[in-house]
Amino acid sequence: MKHLETNAAALDIEFTDEELERLDEAAPPGVAVGDRYPDMSSVNI
Repeated sequence: MKHLETNAAALDIEFTDEELERLDEAAPPGVAVGDRYPDMSSVNI
């Protein structure tokens, strides 16, 4: 609840086309594709 109002206010943020372009340059679509965690099946516990 502490940050609920701040997080909800983020819905009202509107980016300009230039800002969206700069965000795409910094983190192009598809750059974060893949498994979240590496394959750890070879680790013996």
